[in-house]
Amino acid sequence: MRSAKSTTAQLKIHATLLSGRKAVFLAPTHALVDQTTRDLRDAFPRATVRGERTDEFGFSSQGEDLPDVMVMTPEACLLSSQMEPERFDDVGLLIFDECHLMHPSTDGDRRAIDAMLCILGFTRVAPDADIVLLSAMMKNTDELSGWLEELTGRKSLPLDNAWKPTRQLRGCVVYDAKRYANLQNLLKTERRKKPTGGVPVAVKRKLTATPKGFFSVKQTWASQIRSDYTLVPLLDTALEFSTNKFWKLTPNSGVVASSIAVAAARAGLRTLVFSQSIPNAFSISEKARMALDDCDVELTENEQRLYEVSADEMGGADQLYLTLENGKLVSQAATHHGQLLPEERQLAEALYKRDGALSALPCGTK
Repeated sequence: MRSAKSTTAQLKIHATLLSGRKAVFLAPTHALVDQTTRDLRDAFPRATVRGERTDEFGFSSQGEDLPDVMVMTPEACLLSSQMEPERFDDVGLLIFDECHLMHPSTDGDRRAIDAMLCILGFTRVAPDADIVLLSAMMKNTDELSGWLEELTGRKSLPLDNAWKPTRQLRGCVVYDAKRYANLQNLLKTERRKKPTGGVPVAVKRKLTATPKGFFSVKQTWASQIRSDYTLVPLLDTALEFSTNKFWKLTPNSGVVASSIAVAAARAGLRTLVFSQSIPNAFSISEKARMALDDCDVELTENEQRLYEVSADEMGGADQLYLTLENGKLVSQAATHHGQLLPEERQLAEALYKRDGALSALPCGTK
């Protein structure tokens, strides 16, 4: 079942194509450009759909007319609208997915500045085109709609729909407060015995607690009604906390994430784990790989082609994140991130979709 965002976007693209005009779809990362391009090709088999990105050498399709649907990053759209504005003459629609990126997360957020300049530049080269801003993380739709009206001089409609086509639980990992306090007291006591240096290994082994999941059974955390929340055990075994140089407990998030992913895999569930860095995602993947049993999955013809291209481009199969033996996938865990070759990224995504193949896919967001 598609999300409400995807359905809205595809209906609008369909109407634009029927009017004889073209559409530009903005996705924030190269990985999403590739994924969105594949999805839109499936949705519009009679239309030409192409993904485009920029690098130090310019555009991959410099000087060519835009296809029926062009998927690109905001940075690529910004540069193209400045360097080749004539390419947008026939564009009747701009869709910006994850448009909350226009709001800077920090001072001097370059991506937010580029995203905003992209919208402003697009309205300059295609002033009659419709603009659709999509995000599941916006609360100020009325304010944003008013800004679009002022920018385009046309009526803008805000849509704030809390409905989602999938069942979701929002939760966090928590620990028993008394157990946590006892461990902090243990560290204080042990530090008096050893005022210099780090925490002894024997002490670290005692710093364990069982993670639990605290879930909201509604869409938000706004309620203070006890029945709107539930506390459930995530694992049957306790996990070891980490410590920093100040002898303070830290969550050991990599171990926690991989342990939960492994438990989910053994229960027949596939898990995506989002990490703040590629090295952390790889570390989580390796922990999960070593804990899970090997699988035995033969690649399809298309998957085999993606694997061979990836191995050839990277200089050998040993340079890939996926583990194959005799042409078969043997590991249930792999790593996914935006700096992968498109072929290796597509291969990981394809194997994650298959039953009995990848069951844990840690993803590095940076």
